[in-house]
Amino acid sequence: MNDSYAPPAARALMLCLALAAPALAGPLNPPSGPIAPTARFGERIELSQETTPGVLGSVFRILNPGSYFLAEDLTVPAGTTGIRLEASDVTIDLNGYTIRGEAGSINGIQISSIAENVAILNGTIRDVGGNAISTGSTGADRCLYENITALNIGARGFRGDESCIVRNCVIDTAQFQGIELGRGAIVENCVVRNLSNGDGYIVGPSSRVTACVAEAVIGGGSVQSDGDGFQVGSDSIIAGCLSVANANEGFETGDRCFVVECSSVLNSGLGFRIGETSRIERCLSTDNLSIGIVVDERSSVINCQVARAGGQGIALNSNCVAIGNTVTECLLPQFSGIVVASNISGCIVDSNLLLGNANNMNIFGTGNTIVRNFSQGATNTGINIAAGNFNDPTISLPSGGGLGFPSPWSNIDN
Repeated sequence: MNDSYAPPAARALMLCLALAAPALAGPLNPPSGPIAPTARFGERIELSQETTPGVLGSVFRILNPGSYFLAEDLTVPAGTTGIRLEASDVTIDLNGYTIRGEAGSINGIQISSIAENVAILNGTIRDVGGNAISTGSTGADRCLYENITALNIGARGFRGDESCIVRNCVIDTAQFQGIELGRGAIVENCVVRNLSNGDGYIVGPSSRVTACVAEAVIGGGSVQSDGDGFQVGSDSIIAGCLSVANANEGFETGDRCFVVECSSVLNSGLGFRIGETSRIERCLSTDNLSIGIVVDERSSVINCQVARAGGQGIALNSNCVAIGNTVTECLLPQFSGIVVASNISGCIVDSNLLLGNANNMNIFGTGNTIVRNFSQGATNTGINIAAGNFNDPTISLPSGGGLGFPSPWSNIDN
């Protein structure tokens, strides 16, 4: 187009653009010296003595929020912690590398109690003399530990306070607790094994623990270090977990918990100790050296299986429900497949299968409802129901077969 025919406003715009073009192009002579990278939002920072120099007995020290990563294995000398973290909103990606402690080292990673919203990912911590991941006595909130393996740890595995998540982690061989978290925790797909003086999992109330394993946990004799596989606080869900060959109880919960599809096997104490107003459903307790399942008041035991308990098979407190359970081969003569003690009332015991126990069922309390249970093969007593309970007469199967016309609510003792 011929500029002479352009309107005055268009000619003025073209003149301005022509004058501004050199400025937009930038300087023709850049400053001397090497070209340095420009910092970008969210850029990852390599842990090094240049970026995060260690002081106060640590190899590295993080003082600012950001995303950090290891670029090689980290050795932790005696009297030293590997990474000391003193800022919130930090991610540390171990990047597949190992934090390895020398003799006399302290913690693998130490999180300050003032820090929160911290993520530690993707690597191994081993041979440190203290905790693999430590948060001090007051803990740290909203931490995420994911894809971390901790091996041969001198004290605890992982600690955290409220609203922490531990996912896809392994702790194998430690001195004290494996995983210790506060309220509102989520623990998924983890394994804790070979603890010499602690509990596998100690998790606060309002938490969820799923698909986890505790094995070969040996206690130190105190309440907080007595060799339980799982200790989980009130108002929590425990699902699909396994507790095997631990020195004390397989599972211990607070009140108002839901325990489903868990297995407690070969523990030296109780299989399951369940708090008030809780529900345990479709769980297995076998070959534990004490009671298979004990529930506190107003709790339910539904469709569970207990075998070869070293104490009572299922022990109920007042106003509890036991429906559809199978209890077999609890053979010590002083114990029963299902027991309701003399001071217990208000229970419903319905449609349970009791096979080959020393005493299949003993209901010593009064005011309980006992219906439709089947007993067979007891070595001492089949079904014993004290007076003052709600039940139709117990009947036996006739040798020639056939039941005639018994009440549909009768218990059967064969």
